[in-house]
Amino acid sequence: MNSWLYTPIPPLRGETGYPALAPIEKEVIEDNLRKQFEPNTDSIFDNPTLSGSVDVNEMAEFPISWQLKRSTSNVHQKKNRYVSNLKINTEWSLVCLWSQYDPYKPEFLEIRRNSTAKEILVSGTFKLMRDGQFVVQRKFVQLIEAGFATTQIELEYSNDNYYCNRNYSITGTLTIPAHTADKEYGKGVQFKSLLDLSNDFECLLDPKTTYFSDV
Repeated sequence: MNSWLYTPIPPLRGETGYPALAPIEKEVIEDNLRKQFEPNTDSIFDNPTLSGSVDVNEMAEFPISWQLKRSTSNVHQKKNRYVSNLKINTEWSLVCLWSQYDPYKPEFLEIRRNSTAKEILVSGTFKLMRDGQFVVQRKFVQLIEAGFATTQIELEYSNDNYYCNRNYSITGTLTIPAHTADKEYGKGVQFKSLLDLSNDFECLLDPKTTYFSDV
């Protein structure tokens, strides 16, 4: 009686030496890989309960406690008057302009920003004190237009020579939309860098400019 030994047929191998895959197996593997590497289109802004969502109406309030100092080293050359400065953060600052005709009288309060990309409303309150005594108090809402860095508030009050060399101070609050309170300056810097990079590429593509081989 002849005994037959079963000899398994080796699988077909591809050019790489690995077993060749059937078409259906290839489709399954490709489908799985596609699902793993597809970008996630779900946004945190679609679900307001998730952390990281931004309320564009949220406001940032900065307290002001400012002792005004007038010195000969702080003179605005163009406006020919004394100035006092208070830095709030990297983006915002306050400037007090003293009167041209009465150098002992604070006359204007300026709100300044570093970037000028957007139109923005700022608001707040301030109280001007002289030697601890109330002088003037105001609430304000000021518009800073796109392309401009400052808005100015006039300090309307009377003064006379009796108040020479007195101590002035300003207290109050400055309210700014939170999404521009400190990030807008960084966006402006980033935009400038991209603009510079774009200009560099434009020069490289211009046949009139010097090529790398000419350097």
